[in-house]
Amino acid sequence: AGEIQGVWTWQEVEAAVGAGATLLKVLGGWVHISARRPFLPWWERIQEGRSVPGLAGLLAKMTGNALWGRFCLDNRAAGVRTIRRRDGDVLKQRRLQSKGGIPPAHDLAETVSGRVRAELFRVLAAAGEQVISAHTDGAWIRASGLDPAGWRLKGVARRLDVLDPQVLRYWPSPPAEGEPWVVFSGVTAERAPETFEREWSARGFE
Repeated sequence: AGEIQGVWTWQEVEAAVGAGATLLKVLGGWVHISARRPFLPWWERIQEGRSVPGLAGLLAKMTGNALWGRFCLDNRAAGVRTIRRRDGDVLKQRRLQSKGGIPPAHDLAETVSGRVRAELFRVLAAAGEQVISAHTDGAWIRASGLDPAGWRLKGVARRLDVLDPQVLRYWPSPPAEGEPWVVFSGVTAERAPETFEREWSARGFE
């Protein structure tokens, strides 16, 4: 029940309108009309790499993510780096120095992230109450026959424990060696299982 103004990709605007929003006025726009697709060969290699099982596939995924991160970073901007405890208390702070370096490409970064946000919104809207958890570019959804176009099924869990969208563990279906698998953002893979179990128990879960 209100109006907002901002800058979005057309995919985000289209998703909002599809969900019932009204587009009142377009103040301006930018479009890339070149037929060149300079990143296509790179993208195809990344997709091939991600299809490889194990560590090689993970490395390919990290390589792809790193390029998007490179678009975002601006080494010319100084700031303050803060390290905090999980309870929010500040452990350490230091001012960063501007180092120059490769210029950022915020327009490219936002084009990618805006399109991903729009697609994630579509999935969440379609799944409704079947959504268990979602973050960035993926979602855990209860089995409901939902098959969103363009989304890849990465796994099926017979049990899923979620502390937050970036902290979870799951038991794959069918069973797999080394289960359960633990995802714990900011914690090394070696420490993730014990750290998750400690946090899970501390909140009174069994």
